[in-house]
Amino acid sequence: MKPHRKLPHIAVVGAGYAGLPFAMRLIHLAKDKCRISVINPDPKQELTCDLYRTLRTGRSYLLPFSKMLKQNGIDFIEGSLHEIEPDKNLIHVRSQSAREIHYDKLVLATGLHLKNPEIGGLKELLDQDRESMRKRIFSFKKNIHAHSLRLAMTRIGWGDDKRTSSKDNFVVILGAGSTGLEVAGELAALRGRNSKDRIILVDEKSKLLNDFSPFASKTLNKKLRKMNIETVLGSAVVSANESEIHLQSGQVIPWELLVLCTGTLAAPSWSEGISNNPFEKGFSVTDQFQFQKFEDIYAIGDLARYQRHPRAQNSILPKRAQFAYQSGKYLASHLSNELHKNKKASDSFKETDLGYLVSLGPKDGIARLGPPIQSKFGRALSPFIQGQKVDHMKRLIRLNYLLQLRAERFKLF
Repeated sequence: MKPHRKLPHIAVVGAGYAGLPFAMRLIHLAKDKCRISVINPDPKQELTCDLYRTLRTGRSYLLPFSKMLKQNGIDFIEGSLHEIEPDKNLIHVRSQSAREIHYDKLVLATGLHLKNPEIGGLKELLDQDRESMRKRIFSFKKNIHAHSLRLAMTRIGWGDDKRTSSKDNFVVILGAGSTGLEVAGELAALRGRNSKDRIILVDEKSKLLNDFSPFASKTLNKKLRKMNIETVLGSAVVSANESEIHLQSGQVIPWELLVLCTGTLAAPSWSEGISNNPFEKGFSVTDQFQFQKFEDIYAIGDLARYQRHPRAQNSILPKRAQFAYQSGKYLASHLSNELHKNKKASDSFKETDLGYLVSLGPKDGIARLGPPIQSKFGRALSPFIQGQKVDHMKRLIRLNYLLQLRAERFKLF
């Protein structure tokens, strides 16, 4: 009789756009090569790339994955990471009851923790807002945020031509990146022709979507003007009170609802024993997404501060869903080679930038095709598309992601 062989244990913390593809790609190992556990606070993945659409439709876009994992031999633990003891290869998880889990390989894929921007008076406003039934300040990262903002818009009569109040409704969006633009586009679509509802995008940067071509940037600005979305760029917000925000330039902007689409990065509470000092844009990792100090710990997705090209202008891998997905697939292949004792070392990770899509409501948008071009002459020729086809492309990308996850069980390495 053969003695029982203890299988190595791979623990995956986080089941988003990086952690879930990683786990699904290792299904073929879950039977006899290793034991795989996925730890996540929720048994469903929020498809946050479609969060702007939730604001319009009220429908949450979720992927129930716990049953899918269990059916393929992967353990699912509904809980959150509390502490890591790297010297003992041990993690502490908070679920229905506290538990300790030993790992041979630990893959961190929780995404970045965002904190609110450092603006004078904002913390006090947020504290008041939590105590009040009339919530007026919102983040925009999860489904609950989109639903809360949607309800608040109904409460102030957003888009209602028949409301009796003559006062303008100011919704101010702090941060004019892709999230801020998509929120503004949906608000404009829901507003209709009501001129009393005003949308103001505020950002300290002087230009929108820096890595788009000059022609694409001009097109975007024209679209915003046509949609009556006002922009205040090139000046940081220095303070806020319950009715106004004050900019460094001296400009004062009134607000009824405030949407925070910009946040500063903060180290997760569980990272004390392994975090960089200072924590900046994630954990620094090697070419195989491995911690330099802890060879059994990896970070993928937004949590990884991956150095692409040391001499390049934008050498850090951007925090976007497509790169999170690619990093999860890459690390799964790398660890699969290790477990199969493949003598050939895995190549370094090489991302594929498919482009950058920004929806502007249900009937418009703008998208860069392919990677950004750094040279001035090249950027002028960088291809882009616009119109409703952008929203269609985003729907197809979501469908492709779901189909690929379901197809992983049939793939061979």
